[in-house]
Amino acid sequence: MVALIEKQGREQVEKAIELVGQKLADDKASKATLFVREFYSDVLADDVEGTESEDLYGGALSLFQFGAKRPDSGPKIRAYNPRSDKHGWRCSHTVIEIVNDDMPFLVDSVTMCLNAMNLTVHLVVHPIFDVKRDKEGSLTDIALPRSGRKAKGRESFMQIQVDEQTSAEALREIETELQTILTHVRAAVDDWRPMIDRVKGTLDELKKSPPPVPQDELDEAIAFLEWIHGDHFTFVGCRDVKISEKNGKVFVDIEPDSSLGILRDEDLEIFEGLRRHGAVRPDVQEFLRKPSPVLITKSSLRSTVHRPVPLDAIAVKRFDKKGNVTGEQIFIGLFTSVAYSMSPRRIPALRTKVGEVMERA
Repeated sequence: MVALIEKQGREQVEKAIELVGQKLADDKASKATLFVREFYSDVLADDVEGTESEDLYGGALSLFQFGAKRPDSGPKIRAYNPRSDKHGWRCSHTVIEIVNDDMPFLVDSVTMCLNAMNLTVHLVVHPIFDVKRDKEGSLTDIALPRSGRKAKGRESFMQIQVDEQTSAEALREIETELQTILTHVRAAVDDWRPMIDRVKGTLDELKKSPPPVPQDELDEAIAFLEWIHGDHFTFVGCRDVKISEKNGKVFVDIEPDSSLGILRDEDLEIFEGLRRHGAVRPDVQEFLRKPSPVLITKSSLRSTVHRPVPLDAIAVKRFDKKGNVTGEQIFIGLFTSVAYSMSPRRIPALRTKVGEVMERA
């Protein structure tokens, strides 16, 4: 039975590809044929079984035509309910189409966003192409990444089927939420290298001008920063803050032009409710004044990139010559799967806590 379904599915896809040559002019047919064939190359037979070849053709061609013009480098997004009379194909689900520069975390972040909106994802099709576009953003050439042909850029074409949404407001909300998520993904990816460089700069500063803290704490802080610098932490944002005190109250302010990644949006609070009436809450003041050079904690922000979990925050303190805390450099992100699989005795900072617990035990 499975073999029969696979055979029928392949036959339907081949019929859809044949329709390209029958319905399109020669100058468009070659590009569209390549696109449609690649579109269905990784789709399971079960996902196309029972679908008319006209709808398979129409679904793939819809994304191809949607991506035929993309004026800028930002994501192009639409959510709609395909109808034969209006779109040339039909589908029982709401369809979301996205054309974006190819980059890490796209599928994870998009599906995570849709799940957060209580939408069930039924199908994700995600072909990637090397493309050339003219100055107006019109597609002039398309090739498979494995073809070896030179292209101006690599782009991700995504078509996702979710539970049908009947209202125009719901469709626009999907587009708005995905726009925000994809902006975060781009910011995290574009600023990844500057954030890595900032960690390296912080390490150099700690080594050349060590703060007035116990040497063992400083050594462990340096070891921890070297550890996260070595591919054990996925950076999605960082920010420098200035800590000042006036009339017994502590104030935290963002340093201008210091925010990278998703924290480019300065309205995002790393720690929600940190302030009260402009000043830092009394229960947080003691935490900020602690002499520990590095603090590791959970952010109030939930990740919009890669995994749907609260973001980890790593704060590296800055001190004046008297040992007072004057600011922090805060990195937010996610510990990698490799980090979670490591023995705690091999992880700087954590190994110290494990040692303390074992000694007390």
